Formats: sequence, C-alpha cells, structure tokens
Amino acid sequence: MAYVGASHEELVAAIKDLQRSDPEAKEQWIKYCATQGAGMRDPTKHDAEFLQNFFNIRETIEVPVHTDMGLAELFKEAQRASPGFKQAWSAYRSSMGGKYDDPAKHDESFLVSALEFLGQAACANMTMGRMCSEMMGKGGGKGGCKGSGWGASSWGGSSWG
Repeated sequence: MAYVGASHEELVAAIKDLQRSDPEAKEQWIKYCATQGAGMRDPTKHDAEFLQNFFNIRETIEVPVHTDMGLAELFKEAQRASPGFKQAWSAYRSSMGGKYDDPAKHDESFLVSALEFLGQAACANMTMGRMCSEMMGKGGGKGGCKGSGWGASSWGGSSWG
C-alpha cells in the first residue's frame, strides 16, 4: 500500500503500526533497513522518501517465514491479539509471584504452567456453561445460569421459606 502524499509523521506511524500488527512486515522492514538504510531501523531517523519507498517495494522483499516461534513470543503475540488473554496472563503471573508481564523474563516451565492453568480454567468454564444450559434447557441465557431452573418446582420439593 502506498501512502502517496503522506507526511513524515504519518509514514512513521504507519510503519510502527505495521510492525506491531504484521510479523512478516516487521521482518521486511528489518531487511529493508539492513540493505538500504545502513541498519538504522528507527523510522523516525529516515526521511519521508525512504519510508515511502518501503511501502512501494514492501511486497517484493522476501523474508523467511517463521514457524518455530518460542513460547515467550507466542505469549507476546497472544497478548497483542487478545485483550482477554493479556488480562488472564497478567492475573496468572501476578498470582503466581511473577514480577514481569514480559513473558521473555520467565522461564519456559512458568509459561507452560500458565498455559496449562489457562487451558484448564477455560475447560472448566465451558463445562460449567454446558451444565447450566443442560439444567435449564436450551436458551437459558448467554454465558451464565439465568432463569428459574433452580426453583422448588424444578425438582419437586417444597419452597425454602
């Protein structure tokens, strides 16, 4: 995508956004800077022409596809993509005594334990949701146990009060 007529600030912002949202584009920027920009990767240090040229040729810059992402990088990508995961990771990390939100500052066993815990919590939540739906019948509410399925008439007993 070309940003014809964009200001230097707009081009810098576009490159930074692209780096955060697209790992391939980030690698393309790194390679472009290494070959055309004396290794300087900070877009604010380049002129608008250099930045515009990156957008003009970006699709032609070949970079290897990374398929062997480490756990720390997986956690970072998940935090960027999912606010819910970011919140769950931060809560887990804090409750287990971890000092840093940056997953790269934790050892692999801590990250594996977090994945195991979050997976079990998700399964328990889904199981409870399914159980609530089964007890209340179809349409018992979105994501919770709502309705009157727990009244005395539902199990044949007398009222509680």
